[in-house]
Amino acid sequence: MGIPGVRNKRGKCEIRWYEHQRLRTKVLPYPFTPSGQQKAAAVRLALIKEFKKGRSDPLNAPTLLKLAQQYLEAPLAPSSLRTVRSHLNKYWLEHLRNVPVDEITSLDIQRIVTNHMRHLSAKSKKTRVSTLHAILEMAVPDYIVRNPAKHPKLRFKPEKRLVDPFTIEERDHLLANLTGMDLLFYQIRFYAGLRPGEVIALTWADLHGERLFVSKGITDGTDRSTTKTGVERVVNLHPKLAAALHNTPKRFGRSPIITRPDGQGYRRYEAFSKRLVQLQADLGIRYRDPYNARHTCATLMLEAGMEPGYCAQQLGHSTQMFLETYSRWVNQSANEREHAKWKNVD
Repeated sequence: MGIPGVRNKRGKCEIRWYEHQRLRTKVLPYPFTPSGQQKAAAVRLALIKEFKKGRSDPLNAPTLLKLAQQYLEAPLAPSSLRTVRSHLNKYWLEHLRNVPVDEITSLDIQRIVTNHMRHLSAKSKKTRVSTLHAILEMAVPDYIVRNPAKHPKLRFKPEKRLVDPFTIEERDHLLANLTGMDLLFYQIRFYAGLRPGEVIALTWADLHGERLFVSKGITDGTDRSTTKTGVERVVNLHPKLAAALHNTPKRFGRSPIITRPDGQGYRRYEAFSKRLVQLQADLGIRYRDPYNARHTCATLMLEAGMEPGYCAQQLGHSTQMFLETYSRWVNQSANEREHAKWKNVD
């Protein structure tokens, strides 16, 4: 791993730093070896400190703690506030609490990620670095020229969620053993492919004959005025789902479709996930993440011969993302159709 601010210049160490937002560079007589880079880094740090000491402007960079406190004063959703506090207290403030933000380097951040987040997934690392990035961005350009959390080595590509759909028999067996709102929740998930937060956000005003208008969601108890991708869509209903919805006792207008026993809507969907996991165990069905209810809908639509572009629109994907996620089933369906044609050739 290279040292920030030190790079190779024809076999020698070149250092780079900023003075009053202007980039400064200097080639030093040290060879670009590990020991040479360490010496160059020390020279760079001395130059930066000398510059700060002689600055005529009164700006003193705040510590990360002070900047974080300012960030938390901004209006944030309750769930976002909890997440930011958790990330700060567990990772960033633990190590950088009293460090002025203009002294925090990308290398400091990388070390914290390497030493203290090794047990986390790529997606979890990405969200924690994103929290720090958002806070440090407040210091640009008054105190820092570039955000140290915005570095190529701090980009984490989340692993894709495993696509492992249920078979038709498994789906039907699960639905046959669900009742009440659990049943309706998973009928919507299996037959319309909605995301779980979209299901609990549905109201009776969103049902139009044999179509559902999907325009919102609920995440961590917080209402979202848009879907995950920010795109509204109209979902054509499978006849079984249309019948289930029209046979459900309705409240009208903006009242939720999926309700608690007291008639109020759900703010979270985790309880539905837990009940499906338990039901899989009770019925002897191989474990799947409940999110595979959505994948089941997508793959069965493809197996029925529907075009990928139409399927993507129904599920709220871009066509490219849909093709990447379900390429195995897209190719399989196309090949099966071509094989059927071939069998009819003399």
